[in-house]
Amino acid sequence: MSKELPRVDLHIHSIFSDGESTVADIARMVKVKKLDMAGLADHYSSGPGGERGRMGSNRLKRYLSEVQAASLLKGVEVDIYEDGDLSLDPSEKPLFDYVIAGVHKMAGIAFWGDPTPIPDPKGFVENMRVVIIEAMESKVIDVIAHLTWLPEDIRGMASSLITEDWVDSVVRTAASLGVAIEINGSWTVPDEQVVKKCLKEGVKLSMGSDAHRASDVGNIKYPLTLLSRLGAGLDDLYLPRKLQG
Repeated sequence: MSKELPRVDLHIHSIFSDGESTVADIARMVKVKKLDMAGLADHYSSGPGGERGRMGSNRLKRYLSEVQAASLLKGVEVDIYEDGDLSLDPSEKPLFDYVIAGVHKMAGIAFWGDPTPIPDPKGFVENMRVVIIEAMESKVIDVIAHLTWLPEDIRGMASSLITEDWVDSVVRTAASLGVAIEINGSWTVPDEQVVKKCLKEGVKLSMGSDAHRASDVGNIKYPLTLLSRLGAGLDDLYLPRKLQG
């Protein structure tokens, strides 16, 4: 029987990107929810203005200052583009305690709120695998976010499109490069089989609510339940720094 896992939420968004709550409101909720560790990971795009829903470099200094003042970890979530590049300049990595990366759009199709038909689902998912691996090979990122989440048109086909070979390829690359895989509390991905594979291959697992409002901070029931059921322990978790106490 594994010991009770710590309550960790490393994927929280604020008004600095597409969230609804201030850093101060989030910090208060972290205390209310009695989280053992929490970090902000606002969307970021290098450059002064930033892309839509993304914080730009013109707001980065203030973001880092507010997050540190709130005693939260300074994380960031960056986009994985179709060529495997990231929305983060590698020189900026040392500014953060950790870097999360995820695919949010491919072939002009957003992964949320976009019902555009995808004529070649297998090809789409294969391209997704390739860019995730290329992003990991950059050695800039620490965590892959919401792995196996797909756009609306093909989401119901995930069990057939996300094959065992697809999972093996991504997980083994993550293992070889020391990249963690996130278990996302909002979107309840990846599934148990993927997490089992991560545990088998020694891939660290990160917990995140993907909260966009303070009330959702600490929504980590799915990762906690799954990890506990699989007998995961503290050493299986991705933690940017040691737990206090």
